[in-house]
Amino acid sequence: MKQELDRIQDSVDSIDQKLMRIEAFLSGNELDREDKGLIGRVNDLEKRVLLLEKWKDRIFWTLIGMGIPAGIGIYNILEKIFIK
Repeated sequence: MKQELDRIQDSVDSIDQKLMRIEAFLSGNELDREDKGLIGRVNDLEKRVLLLEKWKDRIFWTLIGMGIPAGIGIYNILEKIFIK
């Protein structure tokens, strides 16, 4: 009976250690501020992706806005060349 309880206690201790490692992997080391863990890295990457998407949208609409006057200018030049 005592051996069985010791075996169960060892098993519970092993599971506890593994869970603590998983928690440290996900949330980072509380003593090291640089270690944000997997959750912190995902949050940082999400912020970076959102920033890049905003920049992409701004550049896209800027190019569209610049393309309209440039297209009109090219049309006027081609019109002068081929119609006259």
